[in-house]
Amino acid sequence: SRADVAHYFIDPGQAEQEVQRVRLARDSVMEEISRVQRELPSDAPAELAALLDVHLMLLQDEQLSAGVKHWIVDRHYNAEWALTTQYEALARQFDEMQDPYLRERLHDLEDLANRLLRHLTGEGIRDDLPDGAVLVCRNLGPTELLDYDRSRLCGLVMEEGSRTMHAIIVARALGIPVIGRVDSVSSMVETGDSVIVDGEHGQVFIRPSEDIRQQFEGSLRLRQHRLQAWARLQTLPAVSRDGVTISLMMNAGLLLDLPHLDETGADGIGLYRTEL
Repeated sequence: SRADVAHYFIDPGQAEQEVQRVRLARDSVMEEISRVQRELPSDAPAELAALLDVHLMLLQDEQLSAGVKHWIVDRHYNAEWALTTQYEALARQFDEMQDPYLRERLHDLEDLANRLLRHLTGEGIRDDLPDGAVLVCRNLGPTELLDYDRSRLCGLVMEEGSRTMHAIIVARALGIPVIGRVDSVSSMVETGDSVIVDGEHGQVFIRPSEDIRQQFEGSLRLRQHRLQAWARLQTLPAVSRDGVTISLMMNAGLLLDLPHLDETGADGIGLYRTEL
């Protein structure tokens, strides 16, 4: 969520100081993203590094930096107010775009604005998830997701989101069950609540009863048995009893999917989803 920031007018003589605060925040965020790039685990999706490159380019975009400077120098807004004002101006441009994919890049811009605001207010980045956590939020920027230890993050539920939203693409690529477009879910959940995320059927259970918990624990055990049974079959040839060879092809949408060819025993890619 957006950091709470103060909005106030500055003295004209403070303008350069406020501009410098924004520059320092931008440099800190750029270093932060570059560090995340360097520390990406070897099994991270190849797309993540490219996505982070896009965020670095957005940070250096002249329309963002020149706009923020204008609000500070000409309108005498403080740095935080100038940043939120310029973000809202750009957000209106994104909302008017016809292409839904380009329109959803607004989430990437919001992600960067939130990071800049946290540095301006001194909040920094927090990673305070407990083990087995489910993150419930209005929306989430893709680089925000990388701030969390994914070994502790078991699920993600958002009020917004679609198949082309980078946070959802990244979460799925990292093997994190994710459900988007759950209206008002963040207001229904309190910290510490038990939550079950059924990513397969797009269901969220908040404070589930013992019966539902036992049902899903049984489903998980059944899924494990099914996966073990499939693993025993994957090395066998796909040939019918009368000798007809059948090609088993795999769907793919990310470069991360390609190593699964060997794991599944598929013969190749049958459908490549280029919309992602």
